[in-house]
Amino acid sequence: MPIEPLLILELAALGLTTGFLAGLLGIGGGMIMVPFISAMLGARGVAPGLAVKMAIATSMATIIFTSISSVRAHHKKGAVRWDIVRGLAPGIVGGAMVASLGVFSLLKGALLYFIFASFVSFSAVQMFLNKKPAATRQLPGMPGLLGTGGVIGFLSGLVGAGGGFVSVPFMTWCNVAIHNAVATSAALGFPIALANVAGYIAAGQGLHYLPPHSIGYLWLPALIVIACCSVLMAPLGARAAHALPVGKLKRAFAVVLIALALWRWCGAAAGSAMALASLTSNWASTWLKLDFARPRPQLVPHLDDVGTSLSYPSGHATSAAVVYLLLALVLPRRHRPWWLGLAALLTMLTGLSRIMLGVHYASDVVGGWMLGSAFALIGFGLVRRQQAIRR
Repeated sequence: MPIEPLLILELAALGLTTGFLAGLLGIGGGMIMVPFISAMLGARGVAPGLAVKMAIATSMATIIFTSISSVRAHHKKGAVRWDIVRGLAPGIVGGAMVASLGVFSLLKGALLYFIFASFVSFSAVQMFLNKKPAATRQLPGMPGLLGTGGVIGFLSGLVGAGGGFVSVPFMTWCNVAIHNAVATSAALGFPIALANVAGYIAAGQGLHYLPPHSIGYLWLPALIVIACCSVLMAPLGARAAHALPVGKLKRAFAVVLIALALWRWCGAAAGSAMALASLTSNWASTWLKLDFARPRPQLVPHLDDVGTSLSYPSGHATSAAVVYLLLALVLPRRHRPWWLGLAALLTMLTGLSRIMLGVHYASDVVGGWMLGSAFALIGFGLVRRQQAIRR
């Protein structure tokens, strides 16, 4: 397999993107890398099942470097909860070794990809719904952290992700602030990656059908290029994470996960459309807020902390309309009326909750619904156009 210039450019672009997201969202970048590295290997003649396994192993190895780079930036901000790291790390190492040394080599690539997409979907829903945890809920004691670490390490070893897709929702569920959860997840990426990579190398020894420039299941060209590029961008992502409001950071995390899940379940066009529609609608909502400059209603005490942000249109209503409606449109057509009904219900409930919390006027919510619906339809149009081109 020759190492052509185009491959190096593709890997460099992937490394820059995943490095920034690793610092921004604490997800290690593995969930971004696995689909792309699988596609690159598949395009170069590697069997699909083996391509998935090598992509998982290689993405995990790059997390060693992105974790070190991003955690340094987070540590300077004092955001890393080292007490949580110490509690989760032993379980993480144990769970990761079980997954990478034993279960990983026994499972077929298609099943691993199914597990990957399933957990990405679950994490996306948890973060996007942004359900408020009970105020009294705290992190479990040492036995609980040890067990949770084992689960995080095991799942990370199966899907090649740095654990942020489980650890960030878990920590926010236990009332850890999102900025601290992201920073701590970045620190957890190092023991996760180190333990899993050792297992992937050992499990892949003696295989005779691996492509050139491989050590065990690791594909060295991708590891070297992605690692070099990602460490440059991880600190920038970490700075952006501390500059963003909590709500926007959570929604950004959720949208990335939803786009990745759609990429697997419905194809690259659906995943790309979700990411593009969500990003552009957020920009449009922000611009409209600045243009209208409507202050928040003061009719009743606010039941949600909105700071000094502006009111029109509702960002939550916009995001809900984009995500739920576009998701319903790109899912299998046979059940589309049911999906659309559920999407409309969830979108409506999200908007009404903002009114009941006293942080938006009804017109703010209606404006958000209209804006989000427009971008959902644009995104669906892009998906249909891409499907027509392929035919």
